[in-house]
Amino acid sequence: MQKSETYFLGAILFCGLAMACSGLVLSYSYWWDELYSVVGARLSMASMMSDFIMEDVHPPFYQFALKLWITAFGDGERTTRALSTLFSLMTVLAFWVLGRRHFHKATTLTALTVMVSCSLFSYFAQETRSYSLLLLLTTCSTFLYLDSCREPTHRIKPVLLAVSLLLLSLTHYFGLIYSGTIILLLLVDARRDLRAGIGFILLGGMCLVWPAIHYLYGDIGSRTGQNFWIETNGIATTVATVSDGLTPQLNVVSEALVGAGLKDVLTAVVFTALLLLVILFSTKQRQTEARQSVS
Repeated sequence: MQKSETYFLGAILFCGLAMACSGLVLSYSYWWDELYSVVGARLSMASMMSDFIMEDVHPPFYQFALKLWITAFGDGERTTRALSTLFSLMTVLAFWVLGRRHFHKATTLTALTVMVSCSLFSYFAQETRSYSLLLLLTTCSTFLYLDSCREPTHRIKPVLLAVSLLLLSLTHYFGLIYSGTIILLLLVDARRDLRAGIGFILLGGMCLVWPAIHYLYGDIGSRTGQNFWIETNGIATTVATVSDGLTPQLNVVSEALVGAGLKDVLTAVVFTALLLLVILFSTKQRQTEARQSVS
């Protein structure tokens, strides 16, 4: 990568980080979900657990972190949003440090620039909600999983991966889905290693403990029907919603090509195809690396 390209990407990266940190300077009122989180964190631990967390539709880890943060630093708008900004900055650091183990410096910088320049990165970095923490733990879990594939005999990294996946599942139910996906991949990789397979099954069981408690004793069970916080009109709409968060450009292009009526269908097809290609490419690459290590 030439110096001019590095400077250009660095400038975009700086602007993205500046936008992410703007919430620490520009104060604006909480919206409903933020207010809900802050009010819950102001309660006593027992009241927050019984009156807020058990009645909410999200796992409790972020709420506990926010309560500790408010106890230490106060509950002002800038203060509570600073926690999300901190998680976002930690995501950038983790991406850079862990990503360079697997990718060339230029590739890591380019991918990091794309992530930071995404509008959702800046938005969630300024919101008193769990999404910046979700991004941090997802980033750590992804690269730690890649580390475990490259160094399966390492003793510390599997423990760090297990902790990261467990915390990810306790941050958001989307995180639970992602954790489950990685655990399934780990089980496939360990299909000939009984001891490791049992460990991954136990990890998956640990990730399911809170959802079971929440479903049986909390209020989320009543929200898994028509009262859920995410509306969907079928699998195409669901996949298009995921794409809108990860690759919003794809949704925009799809609408321009086929109109609003078929936008979700085209987006879902293309997004699924791209995802399958990424999985296929990653599988082929890992098989090649495995053959090279044997030879």
